[in-house]
Amino acid sequence: SLPSRRRRRRPRCSGDRGGPPWTVKPGLLEGREGPWHARQPSIGSGATMGPRARSKTPGSWGLGLHRLVLVSCLAALHLAVWFQRSGVLPQPYMDEKFHVPQAQRYCEGDFWYWDGKITTFPGLYIVAAAPNCILRAIGWSARIPCLVQDLRLANGVLFGAVLCPIATIELSRRLHPSTPLWRLSLNAIALNTFPVHFFACDLYYTDAGALGLALACVCILAAPAGRGRRRWLSAAAAAAAIGFRQTNAVWAGFGLGLGVLLRFGPKGRATKNKGKPTATAAEETVACLKLVWARRGEVLAEFWPTLAVLASFVLFVLRNGGVVVGDRDAHKPKLHLAQVCYFGAVTFAARLPAVAASWTSGRPRRRAGWAALAVLTLLCAACAAWSSLAHPYLLADNRHYTFYVWRKWLGRGL
Repeated sequence: SLPSRRRRRRPRCSGDRGGPPWTVKPGLLEGREGPWHARQPSIGSGATMGPRARSKTPGSWGLGLHRLVLVSCLAALHLAVWFQRSGVLPQPYMDEKFHVPQAQRYCEGDFWYWDGKITTFPGLYIVAAAPNCILRAIGWSARIPCLVQDLRLANGVLFGAVLCPIATIELSRRLHPSTPLWRLSLNAIALNTFPVHFFACDLYYTDAGALGLALACVCILAAPAGRGRRRWLSAAAAAAAIGFRQTNAVWAGFGLGLGVLLRFGPKGRATKNKGKPTATAAEETVACLKLVWARRGEVLAEFWPTLAVLASFVLFVLRNGGVVVGDRDAHKPKLHLAQVCYFGAVTFAARLPAVAASWTSGRPRRRAGWAALAVLTLLCAACAAWSSLAHPYLLADNRHYTFYVWRKWLGRGL
């Protein structure tokens, strides 16, 4: 094509007449929440920006395509499990014999019925009854029967194939912004096909919904600053997560702490010339707490809805006399330090390839690290020996893998 004779006009927002048109004067775009260029790291550097410069952040089309592929792959896997399980297990299984009748009563509009053996809030059953409530509100006479196969399918697709994967990849993007999107997608597939989580999604349990809403709550709280709706979305996600399972109050508090540190905490770690940290973890923790306390007014203004949800849950526990809402004789709080050992063993097994890579990379290992490892090993042995508890349901139900692990290995003692 012929070159245009019109002369391109330079934008008037340039910092100086001789610089590139994308350079902005320092402080020109300072807003209500600090310098604008501090929140947008790719803007404001004339040396790196130009007409042909491209951002490393994936566009909406690329991100949407990765989400679609991720959801499609997991939905296909859950559908395959659902088809196989529907033929082999057509009746409610294990705890489904409590959850399925309760959901069916909610689907019929009987919201006053409650099974005394159920220990969690009715969030799972409200989601199951929502379609019938909508049909009833618009005047339709048709109703969804809420059969056990329907409830399993909805649980597996809605939470196992949609909510959990999307929350996983979004949280990974915000915590690791420099990692390629395809790596985050593969990581999300690996996490969401973890057998303990994957096969529980296709049963009508609270596990999948509770995990997906907890991840969504943490993801919203870890969002960048400057979004007015975040405070209300995070509070709604925290309330919904607690509505599925009470222990999600701990994860809501974790997400709240993460959001406070990302928003008001120190922006980086001070390092020496060789890149080694100058402060220990304890010193950094104390410094973060002091910094957050100095800005406590801003913290309350930013996160008060989520704090109100957590405070309401604390008041409920105090008034209720416990966390559970039913079957209190079999659900009492106990100090079970061996759970920390179980968690550490599973985490170490999951991270073993990365640990092995660091051992074979030739990096120097400090003696203090080996000493700490020896001390932790002794503490874990003591916890396993004197703080291992066996729940009556663990000893009575041979349909759990943990029943055989305890009977043949852990229950025999050291």
